[in-house]
Amino acid sequence: MSEIVFLSWGEVKRIEGSCTSYAAAEIYPGSCILYKTTDGGLNWKKLPDPYSSIQSEARIVVHPFDPETLWVVARDLWKSADGGATWRYLTARLVIDPLTDLAVGPNSPDHLFVCGKALDHQSHFFRMDFGQSFDGGMNWTYVPITTAKSGASTIAIDSRDESVIYVGGEKGGAGALFWSLDGGRNWNEIGAADFGSTPIEAVAANSESGYRVLVGTEAGFYRSENRGSAWVKTASFPVKGIVVHPSSPNEVYAGGGAGIYRSSDGGVTWSDVNTGLVEVRTNALEFLAADQTLYVATQGGIRRQKIVLPRIYSPLNFSGTKVLNRSLFRAETINVLRWSPNPKNEGVVSYRIYSVEGEAWARMLAEVPASTIEFRDRYVSANLSSTYALVAVNNEGREGEPAYATVR
Repeated sequence: MSEIVFLSWGEVKRIEGSCTSYAAAEIYPGSCILYKTTDGGLNWKKLPDPYSSIQSEARIVVHPFDPETLWVVARDLWKSADGGATWRYLTARLVIDPLTDLAVGPNSPDHLFVCGKALDHQSHFFRMDFGQSFDGGMNWTYVPITTAKSGASTIAIDSRDESVIYVGGEKGGAGALFWSLDGGRNWNEIGAADFGSTPIEAVAANSESGYRVLVGTEAGFYRSENRGSAWVKTASFPVKGIVVHPSSPNEVYAGGGAGIYRSSDGGVTWSDVNTGLVEVRTNALEFLAADQTLYVATQGGIRRQKIVLPRIYSPLNFSGTKVLNRSLFRAETINVLRWSPNPKNEGVVSYRIYSVEGEAWARMLAEVPASTIEFRDRYVSANLSSTYALVAVNNEGREGEPAYATVR
């Protein structure tokens, strides 16, 4: 392979066993080809290009529940439903040209978000623009983020709330970050004087850590604990990619022109983890939860590093019973879930209960204190079965191995 500029793992959300991955390799400046692996990166297969040649740096996004469905942004937007064997053009570039990044709804994959540049015909400047589709890319609506001379480079969706959206880039020659709290209808700039003269390259928003937002630029790493009301610069190494561990929100990795750095306190302090990394410059990071490995796209190929965190075992004896609860005014069906703590675990502070639909965890129903051994899911169907996942959470916010229960 040539220089790897982007990679994305097609891991089925919260379900182990998928080792499909896609990478974009730059063969010469401004032209990329796509690769795929199904064995965790041991062997790679070249994919057909969406068109004769991708004429810009490609970004890849994989469906959160189906590793054979993916999108590629390279000025235009293309979709494949068969692992990259064939491609369909999506008309996202009607207003925004070029498109620079794409995000997919974490729980509703037909909800697509794009950002990029659009020509403001009044000022004759390019401006930051945002677009979204609710039907998988067939129809689009567009909103200007700002009418100032600007450009968007990256987009991030809050991990639990799709109405909270961040778009980063540059405005007037300085780094700029905008956010929307209403699904992209209205936008406000946050941290206007904090990011200096370098554009924003990466944004990560993880509501499992409260209101934390992480930002990376060529000038360093920035952290906010209040959705951008105040920022603290915690590192001066260049950042092009940020990864938050999927089950430990305080475990953060950032990489760029100086290699890879690791933080175990949510980005407050950092340690150099470049040992064994031949090519220092990195372009993208991905973490595969199935094999607990950090994958790094570098100028010489793809490198990987095993990340071993203390094991959090699944709770014991997780089961449920359907009961009919009658009162003076009404009757309701309740699923009563019960479990026992696992004595192997240390530092558990809570349990999270998720509803499971098919192979995906649909939503979190509750988070209860570690002393709790019972949860009641109210107003359920008397005739339908329900499946639940239960995980222990430690004092770092990391989720453990799940236990499953089906109530019929």
